[in-house]
Amino acid sequence: MADSRLHTGNRLSVWFSYPAGSGIGGWRADGLFCQRAEHTCPSWQPGQCCHTRCPCRSGQVENSSLVVAGANEPAALPSTSSLSPIFRPEIHYWAESIVRWAAAANVDPNLAAVVMQIESCGDPQATSRSGAMGLFQVMPFHFTAGEQPYEPDTNALRGLDYLRRSLDRAGGNARLALAGYNGGIGVINRGEGTWAAETARYVKYGYPIYEDALGGASTSATLNEWYGRYGAGLCRQAAQRLGLPSQP
Repeated sequence: MADSRLHTGNRLSVWFSYPAGSGIGGWRADGLFCQRAEHTCPSWQPGQCCHTRCPCRSGQVENSSLVVAGANEPAALPSTSSLSPIFRPEIHYWAESIVRWAAAANVDPNLAAVVMQIESCGDPQATSRSGAMGLFQVMPFHFTAGEQPYEPDTNALRGLDYLRRSLDRAGGNARLALAGYNGGIGVINRGEGTWAAETARYVKYGYPIYEDALGGASTSATLNEWYGRYGAGLCRQAAQRLGLPSQP
Protein backbone atom coordinates (compact mmCIF):
# COMPACT_ATOMS: atom_id res chain seq x y z
CA MET A 1 0.00 0.00 0.00
CA ALA A 2 1.45 3.35 -1.00
CA ASP A 3 0.81 6.51 1.02
CA SER A 4 1.02 9.72 -0.99
CA ARG A 5 0.81 12.99 0.94
CA LEU A 6 0.33 16.29 -0.84
CA HIS A 7 0.89 19.55 1.01
CA THR A 8 -0.39 23.01 0.07
CA GLY A 9 0.19 25.48 2.88
CA ASN A 10 -1.63 24.04 5.85
CA ARG A 11 -3.69 21.73 3.65
CA LEU A 12 -2.92 18.03 3.52
CA SER A 13 -4.31 15.40 1.21
CA VAL A 14 -3.63 11.71 1.89
CA TRP A 15 -4.07 8.98 -0.71
CA PHE A 16 -3.73 5.26 -0.33
CA SER A 17 -3.13 3.18 -3.46
CA TYR A 18 -3.66 -0.55 -3.79
CA PRO A 19 -2.69 -2.87 -6.63
CA ALA A 20 -5.47 -3.49 -9.13
CA GLY A 21 -7.37 -6.65 -8.27
CA SER A 22 -6.63 -6.41 -4.57
CA GLY A 23 -10.31 -5.98 -3.82
CA ILE A 24 -9.65 -2.90 -1.70
CA GLY A 25 -10.51 0.67 -2.58
CA GLY A 26 -12.80 1.94 -5.24
CA TRP A 27 -11.65 4.47 -7.82
CA ARG A 28 -9.31 3.46 -10.64
CA ALA A 29 -6.35 5.72 -11.29
CA ASP A 30 -3.46 4.77 -13.56
CA GLY A 31 -4.08 1.08 -13.11
CA LEU A 32 -4.39 1.33 -9.34
CA PHE A 33 -7.25 1.55 -6.94
CA CYS A 34 -7.08 4.68 -4.84
CA GLN A 35 -9.01 5.32 -1.68
CA ARG A 36 -9.39 8.76 -0.15
CA ALA A 37 -8.47 9.23 3.47
CA GLU A 38 -11.39 10.98 5.12
CA HIS A 39 -10.84 14.30 6.86
CA THR A 40 -13.24 16.38 8.88
CA CYS A 41 -13.11 19.19 6.32
CA PRO A 42 -16.80 20.03 5.90
CA SER A 43 -16.55 20.73 2.18
CA TRP A 44 -14.85 17.46 1.30
CA GLN A 45 -17.03 14.83 -0.36
CA PRO A 46 -16.32 11.10 -0.85
CA GLY A 47 -14.59 10.57 -4.17
CA GLN A 48 -13.97 14.27 -4.67
CA CYS A 49 -10.88 15.12 -6.71
CA CYS A 50 -9.76 11.52 -6.99
CA HIS A 51 -8.42 12.17 -10.46
CA THR A 52 -6.69 15.45 -9.70
CA ARG A 53 -5.45 14.80 -6.17
CA CYS A 54 -6.48 18.25 -5.04
CA PRO A 55 -6.21 19.18 -1.35
CA CYS A 56 -9.08 19.57 1.01
CA ARG A 57 -10.95 22.68 -0.04
CA SER A 58 -11.61 23.92 3.49
CA GLY A 59 -7.90 24.48 4.09
CA GLN A 60 -7.96 22.46 7.30
CA VAL A 61 -7.28 18.86 8.19
CA GLU A 62 -8.21 17.28 11.51
CA ASN A 63 -8.49 13.74 12.79
CA SER A 64 -7.53 12.12 9.51
CA SER A 65 -8.62 8.49 9.30
CA LEU A 66 -8.49 5.91 6.55
CA VAL A 67 -11.81 4.84 5.03
CA VAL A 68 -11.74 1.34 3.53
CA ALA A 69 -14.29 -0.93 1.98
CA GLY A 70 -15.81 -3.01 4.73
CA ALA A 71 -15.71 -0.34 7.42
CA ASN A 72 -18.45 -0.91 9.98
CA GLU A 73 -18.95 2.68 11.14
CA PRO A 74 -21.86 4.61 9.60
CA ALA A 75 -20.50 7.14 7.14
CA ALA A 76 -21.91 10.52 6.22
CA LEU A 77 -22.38 11.69 2.66
CA PRO A 78 -22.93 15.23 1.43
CA SER A 79 -26.45 16.33 2.22
CA THR A 80 -28.56 18.69 0.14
CA SER A 81 -32.10 19.94 0.50
CA SER A 82 -32.99 19.76 -3.19
CA LEU A 83 -32.28 17.67 -6.24
CA SER A 84 -29.83 18.52 -8.97
CA PRO A 85 -31.45 19.73 -12.22
CA ILE A 86 -29.69 17.00 -14.20
CA PHE A 87 -32.32 14.36 -13.42
CA ARG A 88 -35.18 13.51 -15.77
CA PRO A 89 -38.62 15.13 -15.23
CA GLU A 90 -39.98 11.80 -14.04
CA ILE A 91 -37.53 11.93 -11.13
CA HIS A 92 -38.30 15.55 -10.32
CA TYR A 93 -41.94 14.54 -10.04
CA TRP A 94 -40.86 12.81 -6.83
CA ALA A 95 -38.39 15.51 -5.70
CA GLU A 96 -40.03 16.46 -2.40
CA SER A 97 -40.58 12.83 -1.51
CA ILE A 98 -36.99 11.89 -2.39
CA VAL A 99 -35.65 14.60 -0.09
CA ARG A 100 -37.92 13.39 2.71
CA TRP A 101 -37.12 9.71 2.18
CA ALA A 102 -33.39 10.39 1.95
CA ALA A 103 -33.38 12.42 5.16
CA ALA A 104 -35.10 9.56 6.99
CA ALA A 105 -32.51 7.10 5.69
CA ASN A 106 -29.56 9.47 6.24
CA VAL A 107 -28.44 9.40 2.61
CA ASP A 108 -27.83 12.18 0.11
CA PRO A 109 -31.06 12.77 -1.87
CA ASN A 110 -29.04 13.09 -5.06
CA LEU A 111 -27.64 9.59 -4.55
CA ALA A 112 -31.17 8.33 -3.90
CA ALA A 113 -32.24 10.07 -7.11
CA VAL A 114 -29.45 8.34 -9.06
CA VAL A 115 -30.75 4.98 -7.85
CA MET A 116 -34.34 5.82 -8.77
CA GLN A 117 -33.23 7.21 -12.13
CA ILE A 118 -31.54 4.00 -13.19
CA GLU A 119 -33.87 1.56 -11.44
CA SER A 120 -37.31 2.80 -12.48
CA CYS A 121 -37.07 6.34 -13.87
CA GLY A 122 -39.79 7.17 -11.38
CA ASP A 123 -42.32 4.49 -12.34
CA PRO A 124 -43.91 3.32 -9.07
CA GLN A 125 -45.25 0.18 -10.78
CA ALA A 126 -42.00 -0.86 -12.47
CA THR A 127 -41.29 -4.59 -12.25
CA SER A 128 -38.14 -6.32 -13.45
CA ARG A 129 -37.79 -9.79 -14.90
CA SER A 130 -36.07 -10.85 -11.67
CA GLY A 131 -39.05 -9.67 -9.60
CA ALA A 132 -37.70 -6.35 -8.29
CA MET A 133 -40.52 -3.92 -7.62
CA GLY A 134 -41.35 -0.24 -7.51
CA LEU A 135 -39.48 3.03 -7.54
CA PHE A 136 -36.28 1.59 -6.10
CA GLN A 137 -36.67 -1.90 -7.59
CA VAL A 138 -36.64 -3.69 -4.27
CA MET A 139 -36.63 -7.48 -4.19
CA PRO A 140 -39.58 -9.18 -2.44
CA PHE A 141 -37.54 -10.61 0.45
CA HIS A 142 -36.81 -7.10 1.76
CA PHE A 143 -40.47 -6.55 2.67
CA THR A 144 -42.23 -7.81 5.77
CA ALA A 145 -45.61 -9.49 5.87
CA GLY A 146 -48.44 -7.10 5.18
CA GLU A 147 -46.32 -4.42 3.49
CA GLN A 148 -47.29 -3.15 0.05
CA PRO A 149 -44.09 -3.26 -2.06
CA TYR A 150 -45.34 -0.84 -4.72
CA GLU A 151 -46.52 1.77 -2.22
CA PRO A 152 -43.94 4.58 -2.68
CA ASP A 153 -43.22 5.27 0.99
CA THR A 154 -42.77 1.59 1.75
CA ASN A 155 -40.66 0.97 -1.33
CA ALA A 156 -38.44 3.93 -0.47
CA LEU A 157 -38.12 2.80 3.14
CA ARG A 158 -36.82 -0.62 2.13
CA GLY A 159 -34.78 0.51 -0.86
CA LEU A 160 -32.99 3.36 0.88
CA ASP A 161 -32.36 1.24 3.96
CA TYR A 162 -30.43 -1.12 1.70
CA LEU A 163 -28.58 1.80 0.13
CA ARG A 164 -27.70 3.07 3.61
CA ARG A 165 -26.35 -0.34 4.59
CA SER A 166 -24.35 -0.47 1.37
CA LEU A 167 -22.84 2.93 2.17
CA ASP A 168 -21.94 1.82 5.67
CA ARG A 169 -20.25 -1.33 4.38
CA ALA A 170 -18.36 0.73 1.81
CA GLY A 171 -17.18 3.27 4.36
CA GLY A 172 -19.09 6.07 2.64
CA ASN A 173 -17.73 5.29 -0.82
CA ALA A 174 -20.75 6.08 -3.00
CA ARG A 175 -19.29 4.29 -6.00
CA LEU A 176 -18.95 1.01 -4.13
CA ALA A 177 -22.33 1.54 -2.49
CA LEU A 178 -23.95 1.69 -5.92
CA ALA A 179 -22.26 -1.59 -6.79
CA GLY A 180 -23.60 -3.07 -3.56
CA TYR A 181 -27.10 -1.83 -4.25
CA ASN A 182 -27.17 -3.49 -7.65
CA GLY A 183 -25.08 -6.59 -7.10
CA GLY A 184 -25.58 -7.24 -3.40
CA ILE A 185 -23.60 -5.87 -0.48
CA GLY A 186 -21.16 -8.77 -0.74
CA VAL A 187 -19.64 -7.39 -3.94
CA ILE A 188 -18.29 -4.35 -2.08
CA ASN A 189 -15.40 -6.35 -0.64
CA ARG A 190 -14.56 -8.04 -3.92
CA GLY A 191 -12.41 -6.76 -6.77
CA GLU A 192 -14.18 -5.08 -9.65
CA GLY A 193 -13.05 -7.84 -11.99
CA THR A 194 -15.47 -10.18 -10.23
CA TRP A 195 -18.51 -7.94 -10.66
CA ALA A 196 -21.31 -9.03 -12.96
CA ALA A 197 -21.56 -7.07 -16.22
CA GLU A 198 -24.83 -5.52 -15.06
CA THR A 199 -23.22 -4.24 -11.86
CA ALA A 200 -20.22 -2.84 -13.73
CA ARG A 201 -22.58 -1.03 -16.13
CA TYR A 202 -24.68 0.24 -13.21
CA VAL A 203 -21.61 1.84 -11.62
CA LYS A 204 -20.26 3.06 -14.96
CA TYR A 205 -23.35 5.24 -15.38
CA GLY A 206 -24.53 5.77 -11.82
CA TYR A 207 -21.38 7.15 -10.23
CA PRO A 208 -20.56 9.78 -12.90
CA ILE A 209 -24.19 10.93 -12.79
CA TYR A 210 -23.80 11.35 -9.04
CA GLU A 211 -20.54 13.26 -9.54
CA ASP A 212 -22.32 15.58 -11.96
CA ALA A 213 -25.06 16.18 -9.40
CA LEU A 214 -22.55 16.94 -6.65
CA GLY A 215 -20.53 19.17 -8.93
CA GLY A 216 -23.43 21.50 -9.65
CA ALA A 217 -23.80 20.57 -13.32
CA SER A 218 -26.93 21.70 -15.12
CA THR A 219 -26.88 18.69 -17.46
CA SER A 220 -25.17 15.31 -17.43
CA ALA A 221 -23.69 13.79 -20.55
CA THR A 222 -23.51 10.45 -18.76
CA LEU A 223 -27.20 10.55 -17.86
CA ASN A 224 -28.06 11.48 -21.44
CA GLU A 225 -25.98 8.55 -22.70
CA TRP A 226 -27.70 6.18 -20.27
CA TYR A 227 -31.08 7.49 -21.41
CA GLY A 228 -30.26 7.00 -25.08
CA ARG A 229 -28.91 3.48 -24.63
CA TYR A 230 -31.04 2.03 -21.87
CA GLY A 231 -33.53 4.43 -20.33
CA ALA A 232 -35.78 5.89 -23.01
CA GLY A 233 -38.42 3.18 -22.88
CA LEU A 234 -38.33 3.02 -19.11
CA CYS A 235 -38.79 6.78 -18.82
CA ARG A 236 -41.58 6.88 -21.40
CA GLN A 237 -43.41 4.25 -19.38
CA ALA A 238 -42.87 6.26 -16.21
CA ALA A 239 -44.08 9.48 -17.83
CA GLN A 240 -47.24 7.75 -19.02
CA ARG A 241 -47.85 6.27 -15.57
CA LEU A 242 -47.37 9.66 -13.90
CA GLY A 243 -49.40 11.62 -16.43
CA LEU A 244 -46.41 13.65 -17.60
CA PRO A 245 -45.83 14.75 -21.21
CA SER A 246 -43.49 12.54 -23.20
CA GLN A 247 -39.93 13.84 -23.39
CA PRO A 248 -37.48 13.42 -26.28
